[in-house]
Amino acid sequence: MDASGIDDHTGPGRRGRARAIERRNHHRVAARLDATLLFNSTGEVVRSVVVNLGLGGARVDLPLEATLPGSVTLQLPALAGPPATSPIEIPAQLAWTVTDREGGPYPTGLQFTKLDEKVRSRLDDYLTVLGS
Repeated sequence: MDASGIDDHTGPGRRGRARAIERRNHHRVAARLDATLLFNSTGEVVRSVVVNLGLGGARVDLPLEATLPGSVTLQLPALAGPPATSPIEIPAQLAWTVTDREGGPYPTGLQFTKLDEKVRSRLDDYLTVLGS
């Protein structure tokens, strides 16, 4: 382990695997939310489960394999609160997906894009309610 606390996996018997780097800039909140994913190029709407959620993105489980790259809209349901939240639509890009599973679910990473201040503020409130 180096001074940053990251194990670089190059000790005796190791073959110099790359360091693990945390690429997230925002904290994620664990969730089990039924949500909808709209594939912008085809108009296809797919039910999904949000596994974790943050200001920068989300991990969702999909019932089908997604093709990268792709532009999507994540549609989050209202939460009862308190305080109650309204549904939110968040533009995103497919960042990664796992396709080696037969029959799914297929874990898929979303990176949020073009969050205007209103959507960002609503998502921040949503995360506060979800995390409490």
